[in-house]
Amino acid sequence: MKKAILAVCILSMLAATSLFSIPVPSGDQEIHVKQGTRDIGIGDVIGLGPDPVDVPRLMQFTIFNQGTTDNLLISGFTLTGADVDNDQFRIFKAPDSPVAPGGSSTFIIIFRGTSSGFKFATVTILSNDADENPYTFTLRYLAVNTPPDIHNTQAGQTVNDNATIHPFSNVVIADLQNLTASVTIDNINKGSFTPSSLSGFAYAGGGKYTISDVRLLKLTQALRSLCFDPVDTWPPPPGGTETVRFTIEVSDVEYTTTDNITTVIITYISDLHLGDIANQTIPENGETDHIPLNITNDSNSPFQIIGWADNKTLVPDGNIHFRGSGYNRDVRIVAAHGQSGETRITIKVWDGYSEDRQSFTLTVTSENNPPRIDPPIPPVVFDEDQSSDIALDDYVSDPDHPDDQIVWSAEVLGNSSPSLKTKRIISSYEGVLVDIDNNTRIATVSATQNWFGSDVEVIFIARDPDGQTDRDTTTVTVNPVNDKPEFTEELPGITMGQGDTSSKPLSEWWDKVYDPETPDSALIWDATGGSHVAHAFSGDTLVLTAPADWSGTDTLNVVISDGALTDTTELIVQVSGVSPKALAATGLEQSCAAETNGFALAQNYPNPFNPVTSISYQLPGETHVIITVYNMAGQIVAELANGTQSAGWHTVQWDASRVGTGVYFYKMQTDAFTRVRRAIIMK
Repeated sequence: MKKAILAVCILSMLAATSLFSIPVPSGDQEIHVKQGTRDIGIGDVIGLGPDPVDVPRLMQFTIFNQGTTDNLLISGFTLTGADVDNDQFRIFKAPDSPVAPGGSSTFIIIFRGTSSGFKFATVTILSNDADENPYTFTLRYLAVNTPPDIHNTQAGQTVNDNATIHPFSNVVIADLQNLTASVTIDNINKGSFTPSSLSGFAYAGGGKYTISDVRLLKLTQALRSLCFDPVDTWPPPPGGTETVRFTIEVSDVEYTTTDNITTVIITYISDLHLGDIANQTIPENGETDHIPLNITNDSNSPFQIIGWADNKTLVPDGNIHFRGSGYNRDVRIVAAHGQSGETRITIKVWDGYSEDRQSFTLTVTSENNPPRIDPPIPPVVFDEDQSSDIALDDYVSDPDHPDDQIVWSAEVLGNSSPSLKTKRIISSYEGVLVDIDNNTRIATVSATQNWFGSDVEVIFIARDPDGQTDRDTTTVTVNPVNDKPEFTEELPGITMGQGDTSSKPLSEWWDKVYDPETPDSALIWDATGGSHVAHAFSGDTLVLTAPADWSGTDTLNVVISDGALTDTTELIVQVSGVSPKALAATGLEQSCAAETNGFALAQNYPNPFNPVTSISYQLPGETHVIITVYNMAGQIVAELANGTQSAGWHTVQWDASRVGTGVYFYKMQTDAFTRVRRAIIMK
């Protein structure tokens, strides 16, 4: 039975591999090998390529078990041949075993030809397929080589001495082989320039430098830097020039390519020099004196100056200060707060053509540092009748003492003598209270009940065991929260007689209500309930009216409101029998007989009223009649009729514009009949 195999290529890491012995064939397993869709049989030669030299290729193959019941066991897998020994072929992945019925397993071979021509390798697979064991086939790969290509678009340059030039910035080497390369530097007029730094190159003699990493050169477009220094014996004055030519030579195993890269004209400039600087010692939190800098430059060209510390925690960049102008310069160095130790300080001067730098040691001796509140304690904001906690450890640092040795206190501005205790610090002013527990170092900020306000300043003080302190001021804002109005005690009950009216000024109850935000006079009053006694509000007065024909106890619900929140209490109203006061004021006790003999006195309408009401009455015949209105004191306030009138119904009107709110009585009197009724004015 014919089987197939598959191949693919790429560069990697394994060498030829051999797997164990040939198993005893058994069962219905059937081996079959493919590369993609191409079947590979025993003895086949698989032609691959052509591909460029030194371009890795990955070849992937698949082994299939076309049996239906038994596993395919792969006991050996090898890659052999002279080109395998020369590392032109490698096994990247061997096939897995066993292969289940109907299943498959892949293996990968890498080809990495380093020279041109045909390359061969034999693949051998040992398995338990009795019909096709061993399973062998040959790989034939064609690799081709081309000369290295130098792509050079670098133009000529004119630079000053000591300048950094980039002779290879526009040079790319195109080749797929392993390369060797070198650069020749020649045509220096007087031979007075020598390269002082040539990164990635090694001097080979005769002005020639070997490039140590050609692959980097071709993959990164070779940003190589070459720096030149003049020798002491070179005589030209500033402005003199020298010329340098760069030539590159690149070789692979078969070809060599040479190209002139660029020509550089170098102009001589005088040197900038910075004299030695002595080492310095300062105390912690201190600074150096102004250190004079000895700067010289024989061309008197303008220059710049900078400085930096190796230990930027000890001396941040912003803590090196220069002073002066021209060549008369000095430097002052400030140590970071609370830091001590040692660092190297470097001062650099440069004028665009040359530079010089000097380094010296700065020693900062350790001393006790005060605690430092940093970051600042943020503003404290909370709602009325609430509080806010501050974890003070989050806001203090002391290089000499741990947080639990820092003692905190606080002053609310306006309080000249805060309460200080060993482990508890309390300060308050204008309703704001700061309570500090120095065991936990938690500050609790609160306010007195129902107090609110904004931007009350509080000073927090951190003190170390040596008495060193730091202070920070923050603000406290207590947001107002609307409080519910409350009845602080029960309202006293009211006793009245049948038909009586009682007026209660609300101001008499102000001492029985409380609202921290709303004045008593601004509270809104209301009443609900009451099965018998009528109630109404007239301005700031509660008016109660008892029925003329009912007595007993009635309950009203009195409500106060600040416009948003309310409270309710009960008002007990006791109504007794007929009002003695009303009877005495009107003589009702002597003449309260019911309508008789055709006389009648109707209830006024409307009632209550403001300010005019109508009163109707009936006479059985021509009679002298008097209609009189009394107040609660029994005083006559109006006489509506007084004369002889004919039989029938009559109506009079009472205009009460000149009297106040309240209960009044009107009385009808003849020689044979007297009757009294009640009228209520509500203004």
